[in-house]
This record gives sequence, structure tokens and C-alpha cells, in this order.
Amino acid sequence: MQIIGFKWKGNGMHSWTPHLVMDSNGEVERLPISDKIDIKLGERFCTGYTINGRYSRCPNHAKISSGWRCEQCKKTDDFSFCIQCSGDCLNERQRELCKSSSYYIYLAAFDSTVKVGISHERRFFERLIEQGADFAARIAFMQDGMVVRKAEQTIKRTLNCTDRMRGHEKNERLLGDPNASVLQISKALAVLKDKFDINMLEVYDLRKFYGLEHVKKKPRMIRVRDGLRIAGDVVAAKGNIIVIKNGYFYSLNMHDIIGREVEINLN
Repeated sequence: MQIIGFKWKGNGMHSWTPHLVMDSNGEVERLPISDKIDIKLGERFCTGYTINGRYSRCPNHAKISSGWRCEQCKKTDDFSFCIQCSGDCLNERQRELCKSSSYYIYLAAFDSTVKVGISHERRFFERLIEQGADFAARIAFMQDGMVVRKAEQTIKRTLNCTDRMRGHEKNERLLGDPNASVLQISKALAVLKDKFDINMLEVYDLRKFYGLEHVKKKPRMIRVRDGLRIAGDVVAAKGNIIVIKNGYFYSLNMHDIIGREVEINLN
């Protein structure tokens, strides 16, 4: 089996559960991550591509050292290049769909760090949860992904904030101060209200979905390598970081194991 993704499934502000997305002999399976984990990591290979919502394996079963796809599958995948968009279209194949789609612009707080981002309207809550934001504010609703990306970059410059959070940064802020989150997102909203005509100011507290009350001390981060066995009780999950207890608390960036062939012990 190969890990080809990591997703959260849920419903609005209700319940959410993290899942491993697996390629099992060409079929896509989703395995919920609940109480325990016991996996042995193999080598990392390209995760394939998606066209019109249909997943296909990498035709070359290409071994990769970084990222999730080989160059051929990046070019074939419908949306691989859209992730890098900052307002100049990098994927003309999807431009018409992008132009007709609607998006939210949001602010997300991770401890004292504020990030600006965009989300397709259908994925708004999923986007916040899969990032592991402590608090988030929905600040605008717009059409045309290119226009939205440019607006996002304007807000980034106005607030002097980031538009992405790396896994190690999220891990450092895993047990953040909620008061710092609220303070920083409130300051950012005040600046935006003063400079722009913002008509959406819905703020969400997302901490209840992560289970961090079970983590009693800062976890040690697991360094992924070939042949590593990862086993223990899953006590929390925040965005792409899960926390495992096995004599001590350990954190694992699930994005680091995407592409890995794995042996899974389900007992």
C-alpha cells in the first residue's frame, strides 16, 4: 500500500476526523486515524495524478526525493500548478473553471502568527481544519481565483503577514496560547476594517476539533526515514500534525509520509 494523501472529513463546525488516503492496488481507500497507529515506512514514490476527479497511479512508479509527484505527473494533474498561483495564471487548462468559481479569503491564527489564505467556497471549513488553525476569520467572498489571489497578496502586504505555514512551524506552535491567537487576529481585522470595505467578519474557534487537552507536554518531532516503524496511541491531531503517545509524546507531520509505501498493522 502507498500513502497518497492526508485528509480531514467532517461537517462544518461539528465533528472532524483525520484520514490517511491510500492507494491499495490502484483503488483509493480512506483509513480513519483514531485511537492507535502502527505503520512501517518504506520508500517514497510519486503519488500519481488526478484528471476530472479520477485518480491514476504514476505510470512510471517514479521514486522521488522531495514533493509528492514526479515532473510528468505534475504536468498531467489537473490542479498541481494552481497551488503555486499568486495571481498570475500558471495553469491555462483550468482558467475557465477558476474564473467561474467562488472563494473565501480568510485569516487563520496559529498561536501568535496570522496567515492569510483563500479557499474554494465548498471547502472553507475543511481548509481551516486541515491546516490546524486555532482561530480563523472569514473576511471576504469573491469570484475568479486569479482576482482572489491578487486580493490575498494585497492583504498579505498590508498586514505584513505570511500566506503559508510550514509543518515545522505548525509543530512549534502546536500548544499555542489562545489569548495570543485572539489578540493577533483581532489586531489584523482592525487594520483591514480601517483600510478596506470588508463586510464579512465571522470568527471561528477551531480548537475543539484537535484533542490537544490530552497532550501534557511538548512532543518530540519524529524524523521520517526508510524503514521507520511508528506506533502508539493517537492522542491528538491538529491539521497535518498528529500526536502519538508511546512512553512519551511524539509529533508526526503527516505530509512527510505522503508518497511512502507502508506496512500497516491493523490489529
